[in-house]
Amino acid sequence: MPELIFIIGPARSGTHLVASTLNRALPNATYLAEINEFWLKYSIPGQDKVDPKFLTTEYLNKIRVEFLTLAGNAELIIEKTASNSLRIGFIKALFPNASLIFLHRDGLQVVKSVLKKQKGNINKISNSKTVSLIQRFTLLFSRIKAKFLKIKVTPKNLFLLCKENMANVLNILNLKNDVHWGPKFCSKKSRSQILHPEIYAFMQWGACTQSINDSMVGLHDKSDYLSLNFEDVIKDHRNSAAELNSFLAIDSVIFDIDISADTDVKPKDLEFYTILKQLSHSFEEKECR
Repeated sequence: MPELIFIIGPARSGTHLVASTLNRALPNATYLAEINEFWLKYSIPGQDKVDPKFLTTEYLNKIRVEFLTLAGNAELIIEKTASNSLRIGFIKALFPNASLIFLHRDGLQVVKSVLKKQKGNINKISNSKTVSLIQRFTLLFSRIKAKFLKIKVTPKNLFLLCKENMANVLNILNLKNDVHWGPKFCSKKSRSQILHPEIYAFMQWGACTQSINDSMVGLHDKSDYLSLNFEDVIKDHRNSAAELNSFLAIDSVIFDIDISADTDVKPKDLEFYTILKQLSHSFEEKECR
């Protein structure tokens, strides 16, 4: 069995930063980023959760083989898919010995970042420079190409790939506001009733964060996972790099972070700033009990 590292966190919580940093630090690793097409095959229809009653030994063995085949039977695999924050038990059942790295981020920061993403802004904390329209399309096409090479070429899969990325094109051109972007934390019917992007992004962050916190309670051996706070990574990336190096028993992790990047969220940034701030405080208080 290869060594596996899963980077798990809500969408826009810093998982890209950590995963890409590890990918540079571990040049012999195979990096699987946002392989939603693979995981959706085993999820509840219309959601990113997994029904535990289907997780028989035979079924898990089948999925395990398919995953390792997708990774080219590599000896070291880094996987980062935001929706995995809703199926951590499934990941742990598949790969009991995998290393899990959890990311936590302030809810309002996540909402602000999600709104930027929906408008086609692909800026990351490691690169906060202005990104041109051409650069956005170039990145989009590179992602489409990478996904095309990973899927089984069938009419259905090609149609789904085109459908998914047509929405991305419209987002970049500001012709469509994809309110329901990101991990599907509830049924399609329930999601359709959440019409405001800020409310949806906050509820999504809350569901993913709650799932992570619940899973951490259930993981009795703390040597199996590392928990990182996005704000701590930004404020003291050297210490966060040291934590990663210690956890993975390596010495090559170095963060490349633009220290001028603005991570503050101001009242003018969000229409429902006051309400979401209060809900965020309530969430934090609940977790501290």
